[in-house]
This record gives sequence, structure tokens and C-alpha cells, in this order.
Amino acid sequence: MIIASRLVSCQPAADASGNLTHNPIAQLVGVRRETIMRLEKAQYNPSLKLAVDLSRAVGAPIEALFLFP
Repeated sequence: MIIASRLVSCQPAADASGNLTHNPIAQLVGVRRETIMRLEKAQYNPSLKLAVDLSRAVGAPIEALFLFP
């Protein structure tokens, strides 16, 4: 069974930590900008590593970045 998680837009958290946009966040975690956008639209489930990397990149806990059904 696959449960989709949804990335809550990381823009608010990123703005607080230095005005990051999709491109710099994607570069920090080693993915394409499209991957970040697909996460925000719940079209892609991140690996645990990607979720942790995103959390560290924007300085917010995983629970604050993702909505889980």
C-alpha cells in the first residue's frame, strides 16, 4: 500500500532562513527543481533521505514540511 505524503510549500520556512527558492533548495539536496515542485503537489513521495535533507536545508522539522494522511 502506498500512502502519499504532501510537501507543504517549503517557501515560508525557506524565506525565514534566507529567501531560498526551488532552485537553491533543489541544489542543496541534490535533486531537480521539478522534484521539489512535484513534492509540493503530492505527485512524488520522497525517500527518507530526501525528507531529512530537505528538513536540514530549510531548517525545519520533517513534521513541519510534510502533511501525512
